[in-house]
Amino acid sequence: MPRGGDDADALLPPRIIGILAFRGRQEGCVAHMRRAIEHGATKRELLEAIQSAAVPGGGPTFSTGVQALMKLDREGAFE
Repeated sequence: MPRGGDDADALLPPRIIGILAFRGRQEGCVAHMRRAIEHGATKRELLEAIQSAAVPGGGPTFSTGVQALMKLDREGAFE
C-alpha cells in the first residue's frame, strides 16, 4: 500500500477496505481501492487486504471485496 511514512498510516487503507467489505459496502471498497491504486497499490496487495478481512468476516466479506476488485479490473484500473 502507501510507501514510506509512519507504519500506522501504511496500515490504514487495508483496514478501511476491510471494514467496508465487512459492512457490505462494495462502492466504498471500489472508491478506496481506486485511491490505493493511485498511491501505488497492486492488485495483489488489495487482494491480500481482502483476504485478511475475510478471516474474521467470512465469505460475505470476501465476496464484497473480490467483487469490488473485479469491477476495477474490468474498468482497466490496473493497466
